[in-house]
Amino acid sequence: MKTLFDPGSFSGRKKRALRCSRDWEPPAVEEVREGSPLQGAVIPGDRILELNGSRPRDVIDFLAAATERRIRLLLQRGGRIKRVRIRKEEGLPLGLTFSQPVFDGVMTCRNHCLFCFVDRLPPGLRPGLYVKDDDYRLSFLFGNFVTLNNLEREDIRRIVNLRLSPLYVSLHSTEAALRSRLMGGNGERGLEAMKILAEAGIKLHLQVVVCPGYNDDQALEGTISGALAAFRPVSLALVPVGLAHAEGEKRLRLPGREDALKVLRLVKAYREKSVEETGEGVVQASDEFYLLAGEEIPPAEEYDGYPQLENGVGMVRKFLDELDEERKRLKERAYCLPGTCLLTGRAFAPVMVEALEGVPGASPEVIAPVNRLFGESVTVAALLSGEDVVAGIRESGSRPERVLLTDSLLYDGRFLDGKTIQEVEMEAGAQLLPLPARGEALIRALAGIPWEHEEDGHPSWQGGRGIS
Repeated sequence: MKTLFDPGSFSGRKKRALRCSRDWEPPAVEEVREGSPLQGAVIPGDRILELNGSRPRDVIDFLAAATERRIRLLLQRGGRIKRVRIRKEEGLPLGLTFSQPVFDGVMTCRNHCLFCFVDRLPPGLRPGLYVKDDDYRLSFLFGNFVTLNNLEREDIRRIVNLRLSPLYVSLHSTEAALRSRLMGGNGERGLEAMKILAEAGIKLHLQVVVCPGYNDDQALEGTISGALAAFRPVSLALVPVGLAHAEGEKRLRLPGREDALKVLRLVKAYREKSVEETGEGVVQASDEFYLLAGEEIPPAEEYDGYPQLENGVGMVRKFLDELDEERKRLKERAYCLPGTCLLTGRAFAPVMVEALEGVPGASPEVIAPVNRLFGESVTVAALLSGEDVVAGIRESGSRPERVLLTDSLLYDGRFLDGKTIQEVEMEAGAQLLPLPARGEALIRALAGIPWEHEEDGHPSWQGGRGIS
């Protein structure tokens, strides 16, 4: 079944700062798109008070209105109240964009997960990082993972009636008591919601954060088999817990190599079984498990179209394949501009070094800063702060003129600790050139060739200064 998703209805990006209050605020129209049936009747800046007699809760209400022939709006323009009535073709989108996806505030998390990243953030970071969203609407619109533990019956009915599919759900365990232990309660409620949604035909992408000593080994095997039987997920990704901590009986440790090897053996066995029974692999391990185990990254066909790419499942394989394809296309043009270094996380640095060995002329130093913000055990690039980047460049010993780094470190030009690109450049004494985490972007940057792909809001590499 088709969903109602029209990405033009929300102009923001997935990581935009979000309100977390549940107080409703009439949405302000940011843009009336060309071809909208409301052109001339609605203008940017209008606030929508009612849509077909009801307060709109989110952009999904406007998406659903595409199925209507008659549209009634009550809107506020300055100090005036205005009524708009139109007749339109059924299925024609309203063509309005808004700066926020939800108008009654984000549904926040009621859980107290042992491994909660937000709970362990140090003070002084960007304010938006402290919002603990658990909103099914953001899951549908942007692929945010939610627990479904906070759903009311009305929410479930709405998901089913509007076919808000797929949803991205944190499973962690199919055993209610263990799921509740990991989440601090309410685990059974989310499992019941998943069962209802799966039976109603809502597609689910599931993730399990593997915590050694809690939901690994036999418990993990039970979760995988239980999920495949009960929820028929589109994908089931296993990812390692990211932060260790010690709090009495709630002590968590990071997985080691042997833990990773056990996970990969389970993934292999269940993928083979799933392919034999259904023709689809479904079960996948995140890249971190392969890097931790020292195992080769699987070929692209084993990632089933990369359904959980932003969850770190297949990013390395996709990057390497893109890099290799662009290298072959450009042949001898992939030289490295003098004074250029690459900056990435410590986990990915060895992969980067090996990958660049086959690129003609590309021999830049790879800088892999220690994560001082969260601790040395955190090795992914996206969790490096501006201070970490400065220290890494200063300690590299090469004094680079320019540093290529993934734009996943940044939001609106700022790092996790709020430092701007310009501030880090001044402190590090080097020019920063953020790039999308794609192999072809890196090869082109090394060769000084403009990168013009702007999908998902990524900036363009323009050579010279680097960012337009």
